[in-house]
Amino acid sequence: MTDDKPGAIADLNRALELAPSDADVRFRAAITYNHFGDVEHTLSSLEKAVSLGTPPAGIRDTPDFDHLRDNYRVRALLAKS
Repeated sequence: MTDDKPGAIADLNRALELAPSDADVRFRAAITYNHFGDVEHTLSSLEKAVSLGTPPAGIRDTPDFDHLRDNYRVRALLAKS
């Protein structure tokens, strides 16, 4: 993470265009959005990642998302494990 938000979002959008149904791409999107403080996109990316097969434990075990643990949407995802 170099804090180059325009570059990171451009790369992310390209990855999402190339692999919109890839769980890992969606999970990495969540990490990227989270890094830049975009909670809504972070949560929607996590929800999509889990729906595509990312284990909810991956959210629990990734420190980047610790500050979101009390969010009802994250709690719902973690309950799926």
